[in-house]
Amino acid sequence: MGSHKRSASEQVKSGFFKVGELVGGFLVFVMASRGFISLFSKEPPQNFRGLFIASSELCAAAIIMFLTAERWGGYIPGFLLLPAAMKGISYSIITPLSSTAREAFTAWQYGAMGLYGGVAIALLWRFVPPRRLNPTLLDRTALTIFALSLALSLALPPAFLSWPPLFGLSALFVSWAIYRWRVTQT
Repeated sequence: MGSHKRSASEQVKSGFFKVGELVGGFLVFVMASRGFISLFSKEPPQNFRGLFIASSELCAAAIIMFLTAERWGGYIPGFLLLPAAMKGISYSIITPLSSTAREAFTAWQYGAMGLYGGVAIALLWRFVPPRRLNPTLLDRTALTIFALSLALSLALPPAFLSWPPLFGLSALFVSWAIYRWRVTQT
């Protein structure tokens, strides 16, 4: 049913629900990032309680991500990857005006960031509304690995920064390839 046929109160309720999904998804991502940061910090938790809390945050976030994959899978391209892809491609072509951005990465690194964002958007496109597909068990697993890999990259030193997102992208690629294979078989 189109939004023009819904009452104003239904549209407001739907808007609040979507905002709640976005805020909740952000908080779950923060919880996963916090768990990884606690586990991989320079001073990891020395006692059982600290290790238990960090592991619990990570496990709870992973379970929530897995169970709600169809809700947040379509929002990642627009909120996270599209800006990264656009910034990466533009900064690889045109030197950034900001000295901080200019010193952060080389033009090749910005280009790689743009390519990564573009490939990830293409792999996630089937989850973007309104074509939102119901994810299979493999899709949910790949989406969860992808999200956790992005959270993990926040906790690692810069030398290892690119490996977790590439692992997450590989999981998405396998999921997408199997999806395409199934579609062509039918």
